Amino acid sequence: MQQQLFEGDESAGGEAVDSKAQSKPKAARVVEADRYQTRLETLCLDELVSEDHPVRDIWAYVCKLDLEALYARIGSVETKAGRPATDPRILLALWIYATSQGVGSARRLEQLCVEHAAYRWICGGVNTNYHTLSDFRNLGSEFLNQLLTQSVGVLTHAKLVKLERISQDGVRVRASASTKSFRKLGKLEEHLEAARQQVETLKQLIEEDPGAASKRERAARARASRERLERVDQALATVKKLREQKQNEKRKKHTPEQIERTSASSTDPEARIMMQPDGGWRPSYNVQFAADCDAHIVTAVDVSTQGNDRGLMRPVFEQHCERHGGPPKQWLCDGGYSSSADIEFTATTPTKLYLPVRAKRATNDSGAMSAWRKRMSTESGKLTYKLRSQTNECIHGCMRMRGLRQLPVRGLIKTRAIALLHALTHNILRSFTLGLQLQRT
Repeated sequence: MQQQLFEGDESAGGEAVDSKAQSKPKAARVVEADRYQTRLETLCLDELVSEDHPVRDIWAYVCKLDLEALYARIGSVETKAGRPATDPRILLALWIYATSQGVGSARRLEQLCVEHAAYRWICGGVNTNYHTLSDFRNLGSEFLNQLLTQSVGVLTHAKLVKLERISQDGVRVRASASTKSFRKLGKLEEHLEAARQQVETLKQLIEEDPGAASKRERAARARASRERLERVDQALATVKKLREQKQNEKRKKHTPEQIERTSASSTDPEARIMMQPDGGWRPSYNVQFAADCDAHIVTAVDVSTQGNDRGLMRPVFEQHCERHGGPPKQWLCDGGYSSSADIEFTATTPTKLYLPVRAKRATNDSGAMSAWRKRMSTESGKLTYKLRSQTNECIHGCMRMRGLRQLPVRGLIKTRAIALLHALTHNILRSFTLGLQLQRT
């Protein structure tokens, strides 16, 4: 009996061991990465993006634009030797698509042209670099201005835009400079002398030991020193000009202490410290946009270094009339543009101005001022004015989402190019929303 029990226990223990062996997990079989295997792969760039990808619409739009002015600038022609230039259509399409995706850095765009399928599709096998991309954007302000007019003309010809009611508003865009870069006259003179000494020292080092650095490094250092010297010199001239303006200004009497505190940025001399929507004060530019209230299409762009909007209505109004062949029926802007001179000027045109009344009625009001006050006191005038915020705030919000918060460039001319590029991109995207039909290539 004991023997049977022992044998039974032995068999039971054996079964337990076998069950444990059976429950033991088996090693998983996986396909591991092999990065050293040579492969031959076929690639068709057209298959990188789907048929309904937005980049195809942008390319089709760019192909329909008149770019003869850009091709006329190219020095590489059939009768001369030299390296062929990059097709302007590629550069323009890259910047428009990049702006629509919130990319504003030329170096980042160069990286995307290698890594991202949509940008590779636009390039079509053409190599580009950040220097070419940056030069194309910064030097194309005049041509981008023409393209903006074309973008509105295409929609007008297709009867998708009427341009009867236009709204204007400004947006403060952060400059590529810090508040600490603003310095007064004495400090700027010290920095100017230090910059001149740096340029001279660099020249002496290159002359004494030409082989100390490569040719590219020497050129980069020399260029950086010259640019710093130019910026400080420009900032010094800006401070002197601003001090002179304050001394000659009749409306405001500035104390000698206030004039002494006048400063300018040694990083971006044309930037001015402006109040931001959050209540802070930062170096910025005042970018003005005029837009159609019905289609939300940008019709005119201007950039100012003035912190407020007073007196900035007329330049944008005249620009709109010059671009599109005449004044609109209605022009809307907020109370910051309130100026008796602008109201009197608008009264000489067929346009009706919708501007909120803030100032009290003067005893010697002209006929134009009286007509404007009467118009804004009616219910129809108040309802019409409400369209201003619906138009401009929406457009400004879209542009800020696409990166128009802080500028990647310095200077008024380059800032204007950025503003025009954002306006052109916005119009192209709105064209697709409005139903503009394009034949893809």
